[in-house]
Amino acid sequence: MNSILKRILTVLISLLLICYVAYQGYSALYNPIRTMRADSGTFEDDINTDGFVLHNETVITQKPSGVVDYLLQDGSSIAKDGEVAAVYKTAQDASNQHKIQQLSYQIQQYQQIGSSDEAASIDVDVLDSEIEKSFLQLSEDSDGSSAQNIESDRSDLVTLLDKKQLATGEIKDFSTQIANLQKQESQLSNNTGGQIGTVTAPVAGYFVSQVDGLENMYNAQNALSITADDVKKLLSAAPVSHQNVVGKVITGFDSYIVCNIDANDTYKLQVGNTLAIRFLLSSVGDVPVTVAAINQDSSGYAVVFKCDYMSSPFSVIRRQKIEIVADTYTGIKVPDSDVYIVNGSKGVYIRNGSIVQFKKIEQIYSASGYVVSAIDPSNQGNLQIYDEVIENGDDLYDGEVIK
Repeated sequence: MNSILKRILTVLISLLLICYVAYQGYSALYNPIRTMRADSGTFEDDINTDGFVLHNETVITQKPSGVVDYLLQDGSSIAKDGEVAAVYKTAQDASNQHKIQQLSYQIQQYQQIGSSDEAASIDVDVLDSEIEKSFLQLSEDSDGSSAQNIESDRSDLVTLLDKKQLATGEIKDFSTQIANLQKQESQLSNNTGGQIGTVTAPVAGYFVSQVDGLENMYNAQNALSITADDVKKLLSAAPVSHQNVVGKVITGFDSYIVCNIDANDTYKLQVGNTLAIRFLLSSVGDVPVTVAAINQDSSGYAVVFKCDYMSSPFSVIRRQKIEIVADTYTGIKVPDSDVYIVNGSKGVYIRNGSIVQFKKIEQIYSASGYVVSAIDPSNQGNLQIYDEVIENGDDLYDGEVIK
């Protein structure tokens, strides 16, 4: 009996030793505490809704017979009676005139570059640096959402490459190229009809080549008193058909962007605040605006934003989904799951070596799933950048020793 008992005790002790060794090995190889480094960032408080742009607009209805060739980009400033378009008898005449202008520009570029003798003093290293910058600019504009500057970038790069050919002696001059271009220009001119008319602006302002049928649907002069019901009607209004229209002129310095927002978002905006609006289906980028009015009626809350901004993409926007950047916050982002309340203070547990430390957070913004804590290097009791925030662990406490 004693022999059996001894065997049982031996087995039990062996099992305990095995479990102890396994636990020590597990503890040495696996750290149950998982941390995340606290990093700073900038976070936006956005309001998403539908917007409608109001301008003071004058429609140009003097459409002549023939083909209209616009001379200005949308959003370009124009004086009263200034020429906004040329009129040609045929589309081919209009197209040929553009080609003639391009040929003339190329001839001028070659003439300005000069010859290899004049280019001999050019520092090729400096020229290579300019070529690299020009190429990078062309690449950057090509990757962007607006192609407005690509043609000028391409022309600048070609000119620099031509200069390098002269500076390195690859060619002596561009006399052959100039002669060929002049020949093409002469042939086109002999087969192209001239301009038969013009279109002028009836008022000064910003020219836009297209109309959308929603011009002056609501008097922009009364924008500050617009109601939520008025905005709903504008957002659902059917365009009006125009006849013999060749464009319009946006007059005045100010435009207005109107929209409706939820009552819960009204506290984020205050009349007089300056902020930015993004049009989500346009390349216009951030449009700087001022909150001009917040009006309440039985239909809800209407907000009026005033801006004196103008660009080609902005000039053609009417109604579109917008993102109102109500405010921006710079701080440390902390997931809600890592936040604890200790002695009435909100904070997180961090790993400081082998010690658990509780650090407070000064909440400046919250959104779904996270809060943003202010950055205050002078207060080491608060969460700091690069602190190792503990993401897991049960029953943590300040001062706890961890492995």
